[in-house]
Amino acid sequence: MISQQLLPATDNSLVPAFEIMYLNNAIRNMIRENKIHQIDNVISTSVSEGMVSMNNSLLDLYMQKRITEETCVNYSTDPEQMKKRMRSIYP
Repeated sequence: MISQQLLPATDNSLVPAFEIMYLNNAIRNMIRENKIHQIDNVISTSVSEGMVSMNNSLLDLYMQKRITEETCVNYSTDPEQMKKRMRSIYP
């Protein structure tokens, strides 16, 4: 499953942010057991399988200076965690 959101870019255009999830065994089990709230954690820790969380996509766009800090935080699924991650990269 691929989810996409268009965000305002620093050059006044729109830039896509993607979330990519593959139905692996862990995801299937969480859906079956109605543990949907845990899926974000699996996506975040399954980079080696090609998964990309929305927050990682946003952070990459911010680090490339394609979106502003405000846009990155505002579109994040966890704004407080995003602020912490941004501070750890750019103290």
